[in-house]
Amino acid sequence: MIRTPLIELKNIGEAYKCRVYAKLEYTLPTGTHKDRATVLLVADAIEKQYSDIGIASTGNAAISLSHYARNHGLQSYIFCEKEIPPEKAALIAVNGANIFRYSSYLESYIASNEYFSMKHIYNCNPGINCLTREAHRAIAKEIAEVITPDVIVCPVNNASLLLGIVKGFEEISQNPMFIGTTAYETYVNHSIKGTHLLERVHYENACSAHSISLVNVDDDGTKKNMDELSVRGSLKVESASATTLSPIRNPSFEGKTICLILTGKDRKVEEIIK
Repeated sequence: MIRTPLIELKNIGEAYKCRVYAKLEYTLPTGTHKDRATVLLVADAIEKQYSDIGIASTGNAAISLSHYARNHGLQSYIFCEKEIPPEKAALIAVNGANIFRYSSYLESYIASNEYFSMKHIYNCNPGINCLTREAHRAIAKEIAEVITPDVIVCPVNNASLLLGIVKGFEEISQNPMFIGTTAYETYVNHSIKGTHLLERVHYENACSAHSISLVNVDDDGTKKNMDELSVRGSLKVESASATTLSPIRNPSFEGKTICLILTGKDRKVEEIIK
């Protein structure tokens, strides 16, 4: 059973006059929240008797899928952009994946859907496979066992993580404010660069029923957040995770209970290889 810790960041909360908690999704085996979906996707592929499985990814989902696919005797096919960070590309390769590179993530996504259909490869792509959303419902329920949050903040690219959490809170009749952090132009936030919202239809439906907003975080803000999480929270997180700290500086959140979804760990590569 997958569960991750929820901790209070007291020093950060005191600095901004609110209660701040962090959901440590990076404590999962491959250092990212993507393991939640991967476990379900691999199980579904095996049940449906696929021998090949694939995804288009900015990095973390590819690492997770290639790892679990190898462990369960499946061949993985990874579509990604050429500028994927080299340390992530190395982990994907270590897991024996077939890797296809394109000039952009969106181009790789489109090409992968065509390839998976043609080659009868199990398709894990967000916007195509609902398990990428459904897997994250449990995050909301794990949070609600400990706190009743006023605000949830998580990184957003395709929106599967955010939508899963929103649905999870719906199912337990809680309706906090949801903030997605993104980086429209960036050199350090590769995994959320551009915000593709591949789950756009579901995202727009959720926005009509809930308080959901997106906040752009620039690279200077990301670096500042990484430092603050390290110094005040003793947390070493990936840049996309660090973006979640930016919204809590809003004075209107004073006195609120805020939960940050920390999706990836900094310098996780060496630990995973070990």
